[in-house]
Amino acid sequence: MNENNEMKNEHDTRLERLQDNLPAIRKIAGWRAVDLGNLLGITKQSVSNLETHKSTITLVQYIAIRHMIDFQVVAHPENTALARIVPLLLDSTSPDEKTYSKIKKAAEEIASAASGGVSYTVLSTLSDSLLSGIAASPPKDWTASLVKSTTPYQESK
Repeated sequence: MNENNEMKNEHDTRLERLQDNLPAIRKIAGWRAVDLGNLLGITKQSVSNLETHKSTITLVQYIAIRHMIDFQVVAHPENTALARIVPLLLDSTSPDEKTYSKIKKAAEEIASAASGGVSYTVLSTLSDSLLSGIAASPPKDWTASLVKSTTPYQESK
């Protein structure tokens, strides 16, 4: 039973973290709310409701949103800021609260720059600067496992 509670807590933490960080991740990915809504087949208002916690994210929404984020990471390897911030915010449930707060604040600053229209190069430099000393970078090849799951279907020859 204790193992089930631990799994449930980790599951809840992942859902909460995605919902809490959705506005920043969306902006770093280069999406407006309407863009993400179109990708998911939901309205801009539904995206807004998730971001403002008027609606609680469901497991199905988590899976769909996370898939689109992971696809964006693979499809746009030049957006290294997104590739760096996603695992720090969403995949690691171990940072202490102080470290997580620093990572979240850095993500919000990167998102602010992204919504201002700066280049991926500037975002990369900014993310390196803001995150250095706070959190280690994810392994360079962490996206390799995503490629198989997000590569569009290709007909066999």
